[in-house]
Amino acid sequence: MKKKLIVGFTGILAASCSPIDKSLLDQPDQPVMEITIRMVKEGQMEEFVDARKNFITVLKEQNGVLADREFQSFYALPAPDDRGVFIGMTEYETGTTVGKIQSKMKVISKFLKFKKTIDLKAYVFVEPTEGPDFNLKALASDEGEILEIGARRVKPGMENEFNEYRKKFVDLLSSYDGVEESYEFKVVGGEDIDRLTVGMTVYESQDAFMKLAEPIMQEEITQK
Repeated sequence: MKKKLIVGFTGILAASCSPIDKSLLDQPDQPVMEITIRMVKEGQMEEFVDARKNFITVLKEQNGVLADREFQSFYALPAPDDRGVFIGMTEYETGTTVGKIQSKMKVISKFLKFKKTIDLKAYVFVEPTEGPDFNLKALASDEGEILEIGARRVKPGMENEFNEYRKKFVDLLSSYDGVEESYEFKVVGGEDIDRLTVGMTVYESQDAFMKLAEPIMQEEITQK
């Protein structure tokens, strides 16, 4: 079942070699998650849907793929999307699993056909660092729930300030009605990942998110 998602970040997909930086993994024997943000090429929605189905079917058949979810974006920052955007999340058994799967010809051939229908906005691999136990299969899966993804590139030399205000912001966000849980992730692979961090928040409904979106942007902590 497709779920709705808020998203806004950029990148590129490479399919034939492992995109994981093993030196970044805190837990090499634990699962990692791929997040791929796909913008459908103009006039190719039907081709996109068919090619995606074929690719994901083959991907999910591979040993080491633990879960796969598809989300549809309805809101984006810093600017609205002008084409359909879909977000795929795939959980792999370990970082090593990713390279093995992405080097298989049956996976590559299906992906190359799929790639012709999309422009990629983001391609990252992450491992969870904060929040409740992360379960991709159950993430924002209840009726009406929506998921926000925040990908932020920290300004050079401001890592300490970022973490200070990020934690304060998450505490503030959690005080609003309709906010269910938040997660923080460490980026461990992908493309153009320097100083990139990823956070997620689950809301009970789109209406709950829209009610808080404007007022929380005016908060001092948000601005900092």
